[in-house]
Amino acid sequence: MKLKDILDMDCYLQNRCYCPGEIYDQSGFFYQIFESDDECHKLAENDKNIAVICKNQILYIYKTGEVIDEITRVDATENNIRIVKGIIAGKKPEGRLDEFEKGSTQRALSELMSIADVITVD
Repeated sequence: MKLKDILDMDCYLQNRCYCPGEIYDQSGFFYQIFESDDECHKLAENDKNIAVICKNQILYIYKTGEVIDEITRVDATENNIRIVKGIIAGKKPEGRLDEFEKGSTQRALSELMSIADVITVD
């Protein structure tokens, strides 16, 4: 399956991302570029969400009908796959989302803040 096979993904990636193809992590600070032709595998779906694995990331897709509202991503660790599947199945999550390399997001944010005087977001 390709990302473009999911709802209006092509339109979302081209027109509704901050910049074309950018999907951000939960911090809202770091992104990865995705394209419509990227291969993916569906993990789970309900009437409001779809979760797929693409490029070693879980893309958590928020939808309204056949339209994608938003997408966020987390590392596709075994723990995160279990948690996301449970959430989409309507279960209370047990545990916390993790990263391939524990603490890597916090280290990257700390490094960035150590070299920047100010960070602004438009």
